[in-house]
Amino acid sequence: MIDAPEPRDAHPGVHGEHIGLWRRFHTLASLRTLTASGGEWAPDLSEFNGAVDMGAIKQAGAAGVILRCGFGTVREDHRWRTNRANAEAVGLPWIAYWMCYPSYNPAGSEAAAFNAVVGRLPAGCGMAADCENDPGARPWPGGSVSRDWLAAFLTAVGPSDYLPVWYCSTSFVGPHSLGSLAGTWPWWEAAYGVSAPNELGLAPKLWQETDRATVPGVPGPCDVSVVLRGTFAALLYGSTPAPAPPPPPAAPAPLLEDDMGDIAYLNATALGQQQVYWVDAAGQLLEQWYDGKAWNGPVVIATGLAPRTPVSAQAVDALKQIQVVARLADGRIVQAVADYGGWFSTVIHGVADGGLPVPGIDAAALIAALLAGLVPHLQVIDEAALLAHLDTLPPTTAAAVKAGFAKALAG
Repeated sequence: MIDAPEPRDAHPGVHGEHIGLWRRFHTLASLRTLTASGGEWAPDLSEFNGAVDMGAIKQAGAAGVILRCGFGTVREDHRWRTNRANAEAVGLPWIAYWMCYPSYNPAGSEAAAFNAVVGRLPAGCGMAADCENDPGARPWPGGSVSRDWLAAFLTAVGPSDYLPVWYCSTSFVGPHSLGSLAGTWPWWEAAYGVSAPNELGLAPKLWQETDRATVPGVPGPCDVSVVLRGTFAALLYGSTPAPAPPPPPAAPAPLLEDDMGDIAYLNATALGQQQVYWVDAAGQLLEQWYDGKAWNGPVVIATGLAPRTPVSAQAVDALKQIQVVARLADGRIVQAVADYGGWFSTVIHGVADGGLPVPGIDAAALIAALLAGLVPHLQVIDEAALLAHLDTLPPTTAAAVKAGFAKALAG
């Protein structure tokens, strides 16, 4: 059994990734407004939150609670047993999550540790995998290695007829090839500093939108997640269908050189890295960056763009921002902005105008049609009026002007 370091936070990778970004500061009033509109939310609690009052949390309108259970093969969360018992005492359903360390342990070992701490999963409760890079530990391996590890972990966790949830930030999905897993196991997306999550086309069920919520019964700020699709209850044991077989390994991605359109290169000296941006044949706006050691990514910034459309990118040191601009397939403009050290949020400008011209347009015929419509409406030139005042000029000058004018009209 290979242990991993102890994380210094319930979500050290996700919280660190969003340092400096704006957060949604939920209060009891905003949470009640969310509940009144039919929305569901749940706080994320661990030993780092201290003692909490589950009765007050339930009275505030929470659909359930999300509880850190443990990590790696090291130990359970110090508040896990108390938090679980107190939630069950007031009738709050819970989802337990386990922070994973695939660079230290086999998937089976961590799943066994998780199952042992939870015991027999009660109906109406759930389990989740926490996928993020602990800054104090070795990072997750890249690509299919991470995907296969997580698929094995999720398959081994909980009862065989239950589909556990997996949690990570938006930017974590691409470099670790996790997108295909969302077709089998529900994705719980973490994204702060945005008004809506960039779902990457994966239809996440939960969105952890802040780590700065004020929740009755919880001392200090805490993480809060909202339900994006379905209900909180649908993520619990007894509410999900039997799992489909694990997805087959994805086909190898094409070489980037075969799938790039116009490429924007950016030497971000203030960040000490180089970055490239391009739109591929599928209309995805992508980013890769070199941090002085290796190339990272690509990650998806936006979708729905005109295939291989040109991209403009600049570093605005005065604003401490990276700004990327490209054209959507319907002709509108998407502007992606990331604060230094942050990640991209997007804004769409303009009105859809049908997009870029379709290849094969006969340009000569188009110009002829335009001229045919314009010429009849042009003002008729009164040549006599233009030449009437030439009599005041010397004869030789007047003759030269008339000759030049005649030549211009003839042309």
